[in-house]
Amino acid sequence: MIDSKRKILDYLGIISNFRINNALDLGCGNGEKSLELLRRNGELKITGVDKKRDIGISSIKNFNFIKEDAKDFEFSREYD
Repeated sequence: MIDSKRKILDYLGIISNFRINNALDLGCGNGEKSLELLRRNGELKITGVDKKRDIGISSIKNFNFIKEDAKDFEFSREYD
């Protein structure tokens, strides 16, 4: 059986090796993956978008949460 959580953490480890300044997490859910990326790279700035809930982590440095449906999200800036 595939351990999907382990695979996601492996993937985030690979991503954290790239030079990323601004990331967009569409459908961020509870923000778990965004927070893991921030843990690995504290200089990264992440915008999380999810329509279902306010995930309550908007006070985290370098994380901006927008409660909105991803299909309605307007890209007013560029992301890496």
